[in-house]
Amino acid sequence: MNSLPALSQDKRYYSTLLDTVQAVMPPDLFLSDLEIDGLGSSLAINGEAASFRSMNEFVDSMRSVKIQVEGSEQYPLSNIRIDSVSPTDQGVNFVMFVTFDPVIVQPKLPGVLSIPPQPVRLSPSEGGIQQ
Repeated sequence: MNSLPALSQDKRYYSTLLDTVQAVMPPDLFLSDLEIDGLGSSLAINGEAASFRSMNEFVDSMRSVKIQVEGSEQYPLSNIRIDSVSPTDQGVNFVMFVTFDPVIVQPKLPGVLSIPPQPVRLSPSEGGIQQ
């Protein structure tokens, strides 16, 4: 019983992460599965986009999420990669993997979360996907 306060302090709040993913999704992109690994540091996303462009905008938007902390910027989502893409009659199915900084699942964010306006299109030199 004495360990309950410690467990509560260590509890992670994945709703911030999930809200962030939803906020950067283009309107023509749908998620069919989302899994957080057992260590709580990476995310596997299966989804369908209406086009390659929409899928790329999703990736670029994820890369653009940042947290402003005391004058510096942190990018809590990293190592964003598309593992597989399959064209369909309706668009493309994809599997994406994302590493996230534990700061985004803390009970109180240490700064201000900045979610980019839609759509985001980064150039390849900025880390975007070459079309």
